[in-house]
Amino acid sequence: MKTPDALLLDFDQTLYSSHLPTLKAVDDRINLYIHQFLGLQWDASDALRTRAYKEFGTTLEGLRQWYGISPDHFFDFIQDVPIEYLPLPHPGLRKWLATQTLPLFVFTNARRDWVERCMEHMGLAQELSLFFDIIDITKTAFQGKPQVESYQVAQKIVGQALHLENPQLCLIDDHEPNIQMAHKLGWYTVWIDKHKQDKESLNQISIDHLSPISTSGQTLYSSSCEELCRWVPHWNTVD
Repeated sequence: MKTPDALLLDFDQTLYSSHLPTLKAVDDRINLYIHQFLGLQWDASDALRTRAYKEFGTTLEGLRQWYGISPDHFFDFIQDVPIEYLPLPHPGLRKWLATQTLPLFVFTNARRDWVERCMEHMGLAQELSLFFDIIDITKTAFQGKPQVESYQVAQKIVGQALHLENPQLCLIDDHEPNIQMAHKLGWYTVWIDKHKQDKESLNQISIDHLSPISTSGQTLYSSSCEELCRWVPHWNTVD
């Protein structure tokens, strides 16, 4: 089995637990944005956010197509989350990042400044230097996952950074449609299945169930990113 040339890590609910209130706070800010700038009532705002996310993979894309909103205005507003809702420090994640031998990239539907702010709050400001790049929504011209264009841009960015014409990539992500698109493109994939996460053991390093991957892009399953620490360094030993 070929070792991947790089690991592409999603950020929200991949590098921190889905049980934290962070993304719920972002969703509330999106609802407030729709209510305040598009004039919908709160329940209708929530319904529109959910509909856009399901239809387009990102709420932003739905609001751009339906209302022509400015992406930067949108992100400036929704990322203004109070500090008490940001992800907590996680020493295990710091250790996991520091032990990786494969090139690391963040591949996110958020904007770069959100990733930087959250990682600083997580005590990982210095670890940002471990990443070759943060492939954020601005670098993909606001075409987010799971739109195929975002993956094509990401592959090109990684290829240029590593001086490879067609790098073999592995995406680690919590959103199943994102995993499905990566799988379709022949990437290796690791699905962070947030529904399997155990609130009582979020800071424990353990492996529940990992299915062997293959060169066709079969998916590995993990209940949290830190579970990968005993697996990712040993790609060549996976059947």
